[in-house]
Amino acid sequence: MVACDVGQGDMLLVRAGASAAVVIDTGPDDDAATGCLTRYGVTQVPLLVLSHPHADHDSATGAVADAVQVSAAWVAAPGEQASAAAALRARGVPVEVPGEGERIVAGDVTVDVLSSRHEDAAAANVNDASIATRLEATGVSVLALGDLEPGAQGEIARRVAPQEVDVVKIAHHGSAAQDAQARWTHHRHRRRHQRGHRQRLWPSGSRGARACTSRAWRRSRSPPPAATSSSRPCRAVASQRRVGGTWEPSAMAARTRSAEPTWHRAAPAPVVLVSGPESLLGQRAIERITATMKGAPVTRLDAGAYSRGALLAAASPSLFDDAGIVVVEGAEAMNDDFLQDALAYVAQPDPAVVVIIRHGGGVRGKKLLDTLRKGGAPEYTCPAVKKDAEIVDFARGEFERGKRPVSAAVVRSLVDAVGSDIAEVAAACQQAHE
Repeated sequence: MVACDVGQGDMLLVRAGASAAVVIDTGPDDDAATGCLTRYGVTQVPLLVLSHPHADHDSATGAVADAVQVSAAWVAAPGEQASAAAALRARGVPVEVPGEGERIVAGDVTVDVLSSRHEDAAAANVNDASIATRLEATGVSVLALGDLEPGAQGEIARRVAPQEVDVVKIAHHGSAAQDAQARWTHHRHRRRHQRGHRQRLWPSGSRGARACTSRAWRRSRSPPPAATSSSRPCRAVASQRRVGGTWEPSAMAARTRSAEPTWHRAAPAPVVLVSGPESLLGQRAIERITATMKGAPVTRLDAGAYSRGALLAAASPSLFDDAGIVVVEGAEAMNDDFLQDALAYVAQPDPAVVVIIRHGGGVRGKKLLDTLRKGGAPEYTCPAVKKDAEIVDFARGEFERGKRPVSAAVVRSLVDAVGSDIAEVAAACQQAHE
């Protein structure tokens, strides 16, 4: 594993395959982040975890997503609508807020979510809303704490101790803001772990305890030096194995999944999730599906004003001679009746019916979203289009989708003339096509 040198910030790589790595944060510097990926031969990121929405942890997200294939991303709830998450969605990367206790196997890495405060979108302290994870790959484990403050650190310590870990990425870049009763240290146990010196997480004060700052340390036949206020950071190295008297990179097989399609690739399926805040793009995705199924009857439901049993009734095969479509709008404001009915329906959807669930963003209905994503339901994302670069990209895409590519200068002129309303930009592009 590697702690990248990204200046005043964090970026951690955990090898997940021959050319793949799970990445925790991206740091603030585009060149430093992409340079680290290049240096270690990473071209695929099956999972990107942005611990919390602070610039020193996520500013290089767009550059990373441009440099390598990012298949999925986890963000803390306060960062769900932040610029880094928007940059990922704009590039077709599915973004979600993981739940406490959630586990994902990404290539050769198993990732477990230990924190719970990150699920609070209104968290008063964004540092304490960091996603804390435990990762394990080929027998090496790491605990990544983001920028948790002492109180939240204590919660994690009580939850995971005495779980074994080899490396702790100290919270807040190794600053002095650490829990006084549960300092994050490593303790070497000769009797229990004679081979490999497997480390166990213990509170500070244990005799023989050793600690690292924000850099990962090389596992060897000798423990790392004890960290003090004047200690230098431990050396950052790739996940390695001992061969003779030298260290070599571990050989691991890449097993990554491709990125999900975006709104402009929407297609019918028994259950389809159309997610994201941009209403025009959501409407486009739904229209693509209904246009594919010409003549199919369409039933529309409002998830916020939903009545128990309406989904099952609308999706009942007896109502349709042929395949039908059920469009559920406003799932970001769904009531409890819809949540319960939807969870029951998606467990056994009718293959003759297409149910489209339109979710505009936020944490409401997260259990349903998680169920759909884990079950493999196709998701088509509709990210907000607000920044100038995003509007220009949208306009360029409109011409390309219309099989009428134009020069960058033409796109720039159109956006300057029309403004930032993407509905008006779309209309102008359509007029230009004609």
